[in-house]
Amino acid sequence: MIIHVTARGDPDAAPLSCTFERGGDVEAVFVASVKNVAALLERGRRVNINQALLLLAARAAESLADGEARARQDISGVLSTDQVMIGVPEMTRKVTMEIKTGCGTVLLEAHAPISSSPPSC
Repeated sequence: MIIHVTARGDPDAAPLSCTFERGGDVEAVFVASVKNVAALLERGRRVNINQALLLLAARAAESLADGEARARQDISGVLSTDQVMIGVPEMTRKVTMEIKTGCGTVLLEAHAPISSSPPSC
């Protein structure tokens, strides 16, 4: 499985693209990377844009088995503003994922998966 993620923020800013690969020989590296980022969050650390996109891609890939609609919904609940570094919510106003599997290609799009508004009390 190959997951190509593109994050777009402000219209005048260049988009950020990352590609992640799952399965086969690289599965162990992917899983270890996700666990490493999850451990940072468990210790109360904030993650950067690349780590945030890795977690979004991992959640989308896991949820894809339950259908595209479920994967799209799950992407939006992965991270909150207090878990990411300053600027990450603004850089992820639109996240597009092209997930290539053995059965074809799935396109997912999420608008503001990390809300830039502070959580309400």
